[in-house]
Amino acid sequence: MQLTYSHTAANQHAIYDVNGIISSGWQYLMMTYQGNQSVPVRLYWDIEGTFQLNHSEEVGLFDCKKTDLHVFPVYIAPQTKRLQLSLEFEIASEHSIELKQVEQMSLATFLSLAWSKKYQSFSFDLNANSYSMSYNRYRGLKLLENKRELTSLENLASAEISEEQACYLLDENEPPLFTSGELVSVVIPVSNGNSNYLLESVQSVKGQSYRSVECIVVVHSDIPQELEDLLKREGNDIQLVIIKGEDPGTFAHLVNQGIKQAKGTRLLILHPDDLLSTNSVAWFMQEDADIVYCNEVYVNSLGQFMTSYQKPNWSPELLLAHNYLSKGVLFKLSVIKAVGEWNSRFEHAAEYDYYLRSTEQASSLVRIKRFGYKQRLANDLTQWATVTTTPTSERGKQAIEEALIRRKLHGNVTIKDAEANLYSVSYHLQREEKISIIICTRDQPQLLDRCLTSIFEKTDFPNYEVIVVDNGSREEKTFQLFNTWKAKEEMRFKVVRDERPFNFSALNNQAVRQSSGTILVLLNNDIEVISRSWLNDMAGYAIQEDIGAVGALLYYSSGHVQHAGAVFNDVAPIHSYYKGWLTNDSVSKLVQLQRNFLAVTGACLMVKRTLYEAVGGLEEAFESSYNDMHFCMELYRLGKRNLFIPEASLYHHESISRGRLQTIETQEEWMKELGQFRSLWGYYFQEDPYVGTHTY
Repeated sequence: MQLTYSHTAANQHAIYDVNGIISSGWQYLMMTYQGNQSVPVRLYWDIEGTFQLNHSEEVGLFDCKKTDLHVFPVYIAPQTKRLQLSLEFEIASEHSIELKQVEQMSLATFLSLAWSKKYQSFSFDLNANSYSMSYNRYRGLKLLENKRELTSLENLASAEISEEQACYLLDENEPPLFTSGELVSVVIPVSNGNSNYLLESVQSVKGQSYRSVECIVVVHSDIPQELEDLLKREGNDIQLVIIKGEDPGTFAHLVNQGIKQAKGTRLLILHPDDLLSTNSVAWFMQEDADIVYCNEVYVNSLGQFMTSYQKPNWSPELLLAHNYLSKGVLFKLSVIKAVGEWNSRFEHAAEYDYYLRSTEQASSLVRIKRFGYKQRLANDLTQWATVTTTPTSERGKQAIEEALIRRKLHGNVTIKDAEANLYSVSYHLQREEKISIIICTRDQPQLLDRCLTSIFEKTDFPNYEVIVVDNGSREEKTFQLFNTWKAKEEMRFKVVRDERPFNFSALNNQAVRQSSGTILVLLNNDIEVISRSWLNDMAGYAIQEDIGAVGALLYYSSGHVQHAGAVFNDVAPIHSYYKGWLTNDSVSKLVQLQRNFLAVTGACLMVKRTLYEAVGGLEEAFESSYNDMHFCMELYRLGKRNLFIPEASLYHHESISRGRLQTIETQEEWMKELGQFRSLWGYYFQEDPYVGTHTY
């Protein structure tokens, strides 16, 4: 077994072929590395005749100061044809690597999760001290060490600094990029505010490492001469334009005046109390999308870190629930021209309205992972002029309603929280749809009866059928239950007998072929309906062209959350806010918003029949685990958006009918199926695009 250098890619990554035969399953790759730079290591596996990002995983990092073996856990699928290693250098660097040993992982080690970076501590030595930390912080420090001395940044390694602050400081201490190119216009609208904050805002534009920047300050009231002189002095090194704004002096009105003066091909709005990081514009300009947005940090009156806000990738349904884009958004001039002016009648929600309109016009939206925008939280922030006293939440609701009209969608907008400006959108079905609810079961008649009773007694959507797949029931009470429901619901209930060995995917696929609905619901037999409108709420989204799978808010019997979407982490997909308790706090409010996820649980999953058939149904190689996750990922690969709808709420008395992974056989099965799932979607185990600060 050896590594052979293949080539250096255009992005400076060094590619190596792995020659020889590696047995399938969970393995440890043990390698040595010599080089001047630490570098992330990505393993690619070919299972479809080509190497692709989906079939890859960052297995770890080569530490240039480490002289002993680097040990990387990997899963090799049985169908793997070839393997490649990619050393993901930012700048090509001389190095040598050698594969020393391959070792099989035991079941006990796998179950302990000791192989996962999520559960490991990594050692980083700095200034004669050794610090233990998470992989992400260790990785960030090692890559920063490639670019600069870290002796003055020992606080970044200290446990006294939180993970989120360390993440921000790693960005903040990046060396200036010093680039230039297309002109970027930064517009700062100014009303009655703190002049010191305004000066700091202008200084942050002046200090950009990207040099092709103009700063346009639009001031509503007469600006004191001394402040104007200060601004001009601060703007000596940049193109600074100061405009006396006209009435009425609303935020939108001042922004419009600034845009009219802009000469750049890209435009960024900077609030007069806020700041840009040194490399902000340079980071933005690395992307060519119509709209680019970045993560934010919140700072106090002194500009000191308070907390951070990591945004998810483009999430259209989440944007209809609240203004998650917030600030730090760069627009191409072509989008601005297509959208038109900012609308003053939305007052404090004008920015939200503009985001809704501009994202409709943009053909591409990209989030950069950097913390490029600093939003100030203080008592003396700018107070913007308004024309009426209409609450911002009402203006935001109006903006969403107008967005639905533009998009030819029929729905109702509800304010969920007026103070936080949170909303929900429910859609009306414009034509009669039939929904097929498919439930797999084996005995457990009391469990199934509770499920069926809740469906037939509570569901207010009339046009549905329930198909129970009987996978080898033996109890007489079960057959009596079937007969009872056949008599009660002759037109809406039927039982399909399927004697095959348990395979959740195959059972559902067979039932779908015998169903007649245009919309399908996969439902566990341990589900109990709570909300009467659950089918309406889910179907209003599921029927839309761009929507894939729709999931519901599932509770345990205790009232704790069982499922609020699925989040990918280093180990496996997990349920968002798992076992959390919903209250009236801010976290609970954010959990209960419609939002996009990579996947939702198959315990209650709705999808159009056409999409179910387009991806071939559930993959029958996944007999018990990850069939739902894989199904959702196939929809995502088709370009569909999967989402979670909290308005559809149900109880999930989880896995009562089949039990958990209690035996050696079921543990080995989980080990195999998780490995198989990772082999198909490994990239997303480190790169879930929908994970952000507000994903719990």
